Amino acid sequence: MSVMGRRPRVTSEQRSLAIGMLHGGMQAKDVAANYCVAASTILRLKGRFNETGRDLGRPRSGRPKKTSAADDRYIVVTSHNNRFMSAPTLTEQFHATSGIRVST
Repeated sequence: MSVMGRRPRVTSEQRSLAIGMLHGGMQAKDVAANYCVAASTILRLKGRFNETGRDLGRPRSGRPKKTSAADDRYIVVTSHNNRFMSAPTLTEQFHATSGIRVST
């Protein structure tokens, strides 16, 4: 499972393939088992596709992330390896290496 206890999102490619499997006659529970997601996820995808004709995800609220998962891991590992480094120093070091400004 991911960090917040949620399952990983189904990628755009997986959504397209799942729609194809459903149109090919597979059951939603079999498609869900193929992608390790709940059957309700596939049924919701099917309903959205039937309603809109597209398999795009819905826009999310909130500010978009500036850091990738790898950047997040780098920050955590660096803070664990340098336990006595202050947060402002860590953010300055991260900005110097990546060019991305993050808050302390």
